[in-house]
Amino acid sequence: MEITQYENIILSVAHEVVRFLIKKGAKPQDAEDIVQDVLVKLIEANIVLEENKLRPWIYKVALLKFYDKYRRNQRYNNILHEIYNNSKKSNMHYAKSTQRSLPYEILKQLSPYQLQLLYLKYDKKCSIQLIAKQLNCSQPKIKIDLFRTRIHLKKLLEQYTYE
Repeated sequence: MEITQYENIILSVAHEVVRFLIKKGAKPQDAEDIVQDVLVKLIEANIVLEENKLRPWIYKVALLKFYDKYRRNQRYNNILHEIYNNSKKSNMHYAKSTQRSLPYEILKQLSPYQLQLLYLKYDKKCSIQLIAKQLNCSQPKIKIDLFRTRIHLKKLLEQYTYE
């Protein structure tokens, strides 16, 4: 079998797996990412599987990756739900204990850049890529700055509730 034939077989199986994952409930982008990861794994393993072993291997690895991603997303959702419930309780406690204006006093302590990041990400619902274009920064820098801003905001909120 020639390399081009083998590549064509791999591509046809990859398209099948993408459709299969979408039918299983994956988003199209996630399905494509999973199949891409599987193909990268196949290339990095530097093995050539026979056609009758290739299809089952790709399906198996892709399905396992899909299930892992699903479980990870479920775990993140549970954590976020738990955090939301805890913050809701603490916010109710805070509202009862003080009459001060929380957002304004906290937001005054953030830099204009941090406020802009939060505004673009959470109010305007802009993607990281779009924010990076608007601010002429790299995507990793935006991600790091958003992470640091969230941590800073969390510390400010914790200090504010303990005062």
